[in-house]
Formats: sequence, C-alpha cells, structure tokens
Amino acid sequence: MSQRPQTGTVLQLGIALALLVLTVFMPIVWWPTPTEPTAISPPAPRDPFELARRDDSEVIAEPLPQVTDGWDELQILASEPIQVDYLEAITSRVGPRQEEQPVPIPTLPTWEGDSTKALASRLASRRSLPEDEPRLAARPPLNTVTPTAPGPALSIPKHEVVVPATTRDWPAPRQLLARLDQLEECLGDTELEIESRQWSEQVRLQLQAIATAADADSAQSALGRLEELLDSAKHLTLSLTGEQRRNLIVARYALQRRLPAWKLSDALGDPAIQVATVNPELLEPVELRAALQQTEAWLQDRGASPQWRQFFLLSELRDAADSTDATQRSQIAQKLAARVAGLHDPTQQSFVRDLAPQRLLVAVKRWAAELAWDGTLLRQLEAAEEGDLEAARQVACLSQSLQWSVDPRQRQLGAHLSQHYRNANIRVSMREEFLNRWIDDPPPSYQPYRDSIMGANVRGRNRVETRLGVDLVPCNHACRILMQAAGIVRTNAQTEKGPAVVYSDGIAHYLAEKDILVTRDGVESSQARAATELRTRMRGFDTRFDGVPVLGGLTRSIVRHQHDQQAPRANAIAEQRSSQRISLEVDREVARQLEQAERRLEESILTPLRRFGLQADAMNLLSTDDTAVARGRLASGEQLAAFTPRPTPPVDSLANVQVHQSAVNNLLDGLRLNGRRTTIGEVAVEIARKFGAKDWTPEELPPRTQQTIVSFADTQPVSIEAGDDVVKVRLRLTELDAGGNDFWYDFDVTAVYEPVVHGARLELVRTTPLSIESEEQLSFRDVLALRGIFAMVFTRERPLTVIDQDTANRPAMQDLAITQCVLSNGWMGIALQKAAATAARPAQTAAQTYEASFTARPDALHERTMEKFTAARPAQRAPYNRDGDLSSTSRLNQAVYLHP
Repeated sequence: MSQRPQTGTVLQLGIALALLVLTVFMPIVWWPTPTEPTAISPPAPRDPFELARRDDSEVIAEPLPQVTDGWDELQILASEPIQVDYLEAITSRVGPRQEEQPVPIPTLPTWEGDSTKALASRLASRRSLPEDEPRLAARPPLNTVTPTAPGPALSIPKHEVVVPATTRDWPAPRQLLARLDQLEECLGDTELEIESRQWSEQVRLQLQAIATAADADSAQSALGRLEELLDSAKHLTLSLTGEQRRNLIVARYALQRRLPAWKLSDALGDPAIQVATVNPELLEPVELRAALQQTEAWLQDRGASPQWRQFFLLSELRDAADSTDATQRSQIAQKLAARVAGLHDPTQQSFVRDLAPQRLLVAVKRWAAELAWDGTLLRQLEAAEEGDLEAARQVACLSQSLQWSVDPRQRQLGAHLSQHYRNANIRVSMREEFLNRWIDDPPPSYQPYRDSIMGANVRGRNRVETRLGVDLVPCNHACRILMQAAGIVRTNAQTEKGPAVVYSDGIAHYLAEKDILVTRDGVESSQARAATELRTRMRGFDTRFDGVPVLGGLTRSIVRHQHDQQAPRANAIAEQRSSQRISLEVDREVARQLEQAERRLEESILTPLRRFGLQADAMNLLSTDDTAVARGRLASGEQLAAFTPRPTPPVDSLANVQVHQSAVNNLLDGLRLNGRRTTIGEVAVEIARKFGAKDWTPEELPPRTQQTIVSFADTQPVSIEAGDDVVKVRLRLTELDAGGNDFWYDFDVTAVYEPVVHGARLELVRTTPLSIESEEQLSFRDVLALRGIFAMVFTRERPLTVIDQDTANRPAMQDLAITQCVLSNGWMGIALQKAAATAARPAQTAAQTYEASFTARPDALHERTMEKFTAARPAQRAPYNRDGDLSSTSRLNQAVYLHP
C-alpha cells in the first residue's frame, strides 16, 4: 500500500519571496482603502471629476526603441489634446436615481495620502472564483473607462467669453542655454562635431528670434524652425559618442520639453485666436446654492454620516459662493476634485454618481475654469527649471487647473506639463537572479503524518527538502512574478488494512507555483498549482496469521497480490491529495506573509509619507523574462517631480535604482519649516518623529547647538541638489540666535557631500568646509562661528548612509559591488554588479535549481514530474499575456540619459 507525502509547515514558503516583492515594489504602488476621511491627495487623471481608471498615456512616455550599443536618443512624445468636453463627460455619467433600491451608504474614504486595501481580502476573493475561471479574473486595461449608465442631461447655460490680452514675455531659458554651452565646450573639429556646433548655434538664433518677434506669426515661425532642429538632431545623437552624445541628449531634451509649452503659450496669448475663458463675474452662485441644498437634503435623506458632509466641503463651498476671489474658488474646486478622483472603491464611486452630488460637481467644476490665462507660466517654468520650489509649486497647480479648462488647447498644455514636469522620480530595476539571491531555502524537516487511502490507515514520517525561487514573466502593465517551490519528500510508512501491516519506503518529487501580479492598484494572485510524482517500494509486511501453517502462507500471498494490484491506484490518489495539500499550504502561507508585509509597509513607509503630505503613485510597472522594472512618483498634487533625463545603468547590472532630487525635496517640503522659528533640537526631534522614531533624542548634538534658535526662510528652507557628482544640502535662514551676542540674519548654509563606495556599501560624506553665503558681507569671525555651529549638524563623523554595512554583509550581497554611482542632472543612479565572475552565483529559478540538483540521479521519476508540471503551464499562463508586443529586455538597453 502507498502513502501520500506531506510537506507540512515547510511549504510556508518562508515566503521570503512575498516579503521581497512587497518591500521592493509596493512602496511605489498605490493601495487605496475605504476608511474614515483625514485629508486630500490631489490626483492627476485626465479629468479630475472622471470616476474611472487613470490614463497612462498622459503621464507615461512611449517606451524607447531598441539599440545595439547601449546608447540611444531621447524619444518623448507630446501628449495628445484631450478631446472630451468636461461638462459632457460629467453629465453623461449622471445615472438615474434608484429610489426603489437605494444604494447602501459606503464607508467614507480616506483622502489623506495613501492607504491600502487588505491584501488578504484580495487573495481570498480571487481564490473564491470558480475553478473553471482564469486564475486571475480578467482586468480591463488601465486606461479603460468603466462604463456607467447614462443619465439625464443637465442644462448647462452658455456663458459669455472674454479674450485675454496679448502678452509677449519670453523669459530667457538660462538652463537650456547652459546646456548648449556644455555641449559646445566639449565639441572638437570633426565633421560631426562641427555639425553639432552649428545645430547649437541655430537653436540660439531661433531663441533670439522668439524673444524679439514683433507678432505671433514671427514667433510661430521661429518655433516651427526649432521643431525642425529638434528632428534634425536625431541622427547626431546616434552618431556621437561619450560626453558629446550625453550633452547633446540633455540639451535636446531640454528643448523638447519646453517647445510644446512655448507653442501653446504663444497661441493662447494671441488675440487672433478666440480662446474661450469663463468670465468669473458672469458665474452666478444661484446654481451652486441650489446644488448645495439638494446635496445636503440628499445626504440627510440617506442618513449619511457627518463625515460625508465634510468630504463634499459643503461649508467651504457655501462660504466660497459669496466670495469674489477666483483663486479661492479655484482652490476649492481642486480640493473637491482631488477627493472625488481619489475614490477607487466601487461602492463609494456609485454613491457619488447619484444625481445630487453630480449636480454639485458640475457647478463646482466651472470654478476650476475661472483661472484666466495670465502669461506667467513661462517665467514660472524657467524658475522651476532653475530649482525654485515655489515656482515649481505654481507650475504644478497650474498644470492641473489647465486640464480642467473649457479650452482644448489649455487642456493640452496642462497634460503636457503633467507628463513632462511631473514624471517618475524613482525607478527600480532588478534581475531575476538578484531576486533569487534574497530567497533562502528552508532547512530539511521531519514531519509525522496520518491518512486513509482506499480503506487503509497510513501513518509514518516524512523528510522534506524544498527549494524556493521566482521566475519573471513578461507583462507590460504589471510585474508578474511566478513563485516556485520544488523538492523531494522521502517517506517511511506503515499501512494497516485487515490482517496485514505493510512497511514501505517512498520518494516523491513535487513542483508548485503561484502567480503574483504587482499592479498599480495593489497585489493580485492566482491559486497555487502543484504536481507530484510518487514512487513507492514495499520493504516487507506482517500478518496476524504469520506462523500458522498453510493459512499464513496463503494470507501472505493474497496480501502481496493485492498490494501489487492496488499500488498504482493508491499512488495516484496519494499524488492528487499531496498536490491539493501543497497548493492550499502555498495559498495560505502567501496570504499570511502578504498580510504581514502590508502591515510593515503601512507602518514603515505609507504612514510616514502621509505625515509629510506626500502621495506615492506607481507610474509604470513591467516585467520581462528576466527583469522587473518599477517607475514611481513621490509628490503631492502641488509639487513637480522629475523633468530631466535619467542616467542609464550598465546593461549587465543585477539591480539598479535612480532617484531624482525632486523626491527628496518633496519630502523635505513636507517638514513645513517655511517661516518657522524654533530651536535646532526641536527640529531634529520633529523630523525623527515624522519618520516614526518617537523616542529619539538629539543626544549627539551639544546642548548649546540644541538650544540655538533658528528662523527658516519662507521659501525653500531646506533643499538638496544633485549634480557634478556631489549632493548639496542647503539651509536658508532668516535668523540664528545662539544666545548672548551671537546672532545673525539672512544667510544660507550649504554642505557638499560626495559619494564614497566600499564594495556594496555606499555613503555620502562631507569632504569640504561648509559654505556660508549672505547678501550682506560676513566677517571672517562670523563665518567661523557659523561653521562651528553647523559643523555639529552636518558632521563629518556621521555620513549619510545609502546602503549600510548590515545590508552589504547579507549573503545575497557577498559577491556584489557598486559599479555605478552617478550624480548628474538632478539624478542619483546606483547599480550593483558581480564583483568577480568567478564568484558569481548562477541565476536559476527554483525549477532550474531543482533540475540541477536531482537530474544527476539516473531517475526517470524526475523527468516525468517535469513533463507533467510543464505540460499544463502554457494554457494557464495565457490570460496574463495581455500585451504580446513585449520583446525580451530591449527597452532596458537605452541611452545614457533617458526619460525619467
């Protein structure tokens, strides 16, 4: 008789894998959850009032083409004009009121920063699907608008329009000119270099023509010539090499991201083009007051909680209805739009789609269109390019307001600004081999078991050996990870049935896998699949009639015959039960590990981000057959993100990450130090608490330094700048009082940090004296005194750790080293590669590791297990490959500077 192998707790798949996925990818994945309201995170959809999925095309640039030498030119497509009229979009979504079947009042959403849905409920809902359905329920594309029932059209009165006055104020693009200077300085006298210099001179000439243009036609002509120059530089980027090519790519992209804004801005300022802009004076608040009364009555009839009244900003809207301040009304429209667009729960969306709130949204949305074109965008844009965070805030707000305009060209301009100036500022890429390095195999275990097969009682002991790993699967809109477990179960059992007890040995090979899909909305998973191949050998048996003449021999003959006859069927039953048990254990363990990872993620990352008022958005997630890539944006709705090309990592790196300075500056902006007067010690404690270190005290700072009073500047009190292979940290102070006669006013402190690499460890170390700058002349004594004070804050003995020693000492990092550390154009790029080829660990999936370990034995059992397991995989994988256009890893081998 046979017995089924048991894997027990070993197939708790320690699931270091699940933890790895969550800790690496999910910090940039947005997981909304229906909880009580706290604050607002402004969204960036095509229409802020559109209750649908985001359209990636507005914020994610088209992938770059494949290249053969690891370099490529920059290909950024300007976003298409938004064609849907926002009033029609809203009125078409107003569904009929279902009085006979009222929609239950949902839990009020959280609108402060990000929160997460319970991952365990996602897994449970997936596992509850019928077995004949695809393993992952078919998901609509991310840019598909969820259909809703059409409702009655609303009567929208036609307002008069005003035409903005002509303004031609073209600020000098100093940063672009500086990029052209860098390009020309590195060019020589070859034919290509002469052509590149001529290209730069032509760009300068056309910029001058725009600034001195007498009319709109002349300006548009110069802009058209710049567009031609942009195209003509393509072949130069493919022909040049090294620093020349890098500088040309940077200069070309600096022109490329400005050009659409220049063209649209010039058109919007031309009185010959009748740009329809709603006149604030003609917007009567009568309709809004009626909509407010209707919404309040509707909420009262539904028995909604008071939090829903706060969610719809009813008090603020009532006050704004009596105000003539267009800016105030526009800000409230932004705030309400952000809350509504942030609803992702279907019940909440259905609740807001009712007729009463939709009438309110339509009335409020007209306020968003009150922002008249004032011609200041270009000045703000250039100031933001030069690092002015206040100007960046204005550009970010304007980009959203323009997308709500009644004019399609303004909406197109807003979409362009959002795409090119609020792009991903964090990018992470990891090879399959790197992921597998972090997965530890569980040690062999011994487990007792009991079972009943074909009426026989089986009991014995198992020895289980398991190998774990991951296999990446190509997917264009998510990181698809195939978790794998492979192993051997050796059994020693006895089977009792009737008068006989059979003693047997068994060996089973098993393979199990489970799909995990990391998407922009969270984590999805399929039911685990497993296959087992079992072979048994009878060592002997006893009967109650042993020793009885004639009857004992007859009984033993019958037992042996029945064993040989029933063994195949018993083995098949044991294999089936074992596969089912393995699948259930994998599902259960993954759900448990994901739930734990969710809690850690919430506590260590999402909660601190909410304290800083930031939102983490996953811009793009994809996986190839051996690489997983995630691009994210860390910014609030009032902040810009990356807008410069990022450095390209080495093509053979196992892992690389690029972080733009905007991610750090947005975080620092969340400290809310603008204009504050406090002590250095209090600031240090507050920063520590915002990062979750509630019990931290600034013991390392001298008492006098802790008690020193500082007043921060109103704008950019703390900021960083990455470039020229250094990181500059700048403090802007309006006052410092160290007690007694030691006080100073209006000065900046700058600390310069350089990267120092020790194998796989990376630190930023201050190697130069602090820089003290002031508009007023500071004496040598003043400079020395200030340096002494801030040397305790920016101490050389305490470097900024990027990768610490504990991480570098992990077994997975032993033969790895940092081979790239680039600080340029606002980006910091880090790449890990193998330190020596001889010490390299082979990249293998669990199935490949399994094969390498067990095929050395001349055993056909393993081959049958592999054939059985792989035979079913093509059909099971098919539902995931929604985008068959992905070709291996070509998009990873890109230019030395790429779109962020």
